[in-house]
Amino acid sequence: MLTHLRRLSRTAAVPAAAAQRRLAIRTVARKLAVLVWLGVASSAFAHEDRVLTLQPDGSLREIPAQFGRATADIRWAEGDPIQVTLTLGANSYRVPACIAKLIRTRDRRDIELTGSWYPPGQRSNYYLSMYFYDPGAKHSQIGGEFVWLTFDLLSAELRSVWVQRYWFLSMGLSVDREAMTRYCRPQELKAAARRAEPARPVD
Repeated sequence: MLTHLRRLSRTAAVPAAAAQRRLAIRTVARKLAVLVWLGVASSAFAHEDRVLTLQPDGSLREIPAQFGRATADIRWAEGDPIQVTLTLGANSYRVPACIAKLIRTRDRRDIELTGSWYPPGQRSNYYLSMYFYDPGAKHSQIGGEFVWLTFDLLSAELRSVWVQRYWFLSMGLSVDREAMTRYCRPQELKAAARRAEPARPVD
């Protein structure tokens, strides 16, 4: 009788052990998926990006003179969306209201800028990023709440808009990478640019 009970106990333990193994595999898979997502997301920030200092007059002195004088004119008006105008030499771009209304930042200390112009000859790596963090949000691309604007460093035109915010009591993360087409008409984006001859790439 005792031997029979032991066999039954071992038989019952097999499904339980298998279930534990499946749970462990799913847990590891979820962790790996998170790590892969973080690696992909952080790779955009890791590519030779240089921290830029927004001077009181709006100038960005770290950007090479090859791209022309660089300035970021950022202003607030009571009751209106933030006004952001990037000027690179003879080219300038004013962020249209359809994008500006997404930005909640009300303090220059909650704005961070980075840029990339390396390696030479690869236009896709010539860009300037502006991060507008929500009031009180953590200043981090992973876990922060912000609007991320990316501009072409040669033409000053807006390349992309990324909106990252938490929802439902901070239990879910919403990332919108299609804000330009979701909130703006093509003519709004085009009208925001004042073009001249693009700057020459850095040799």
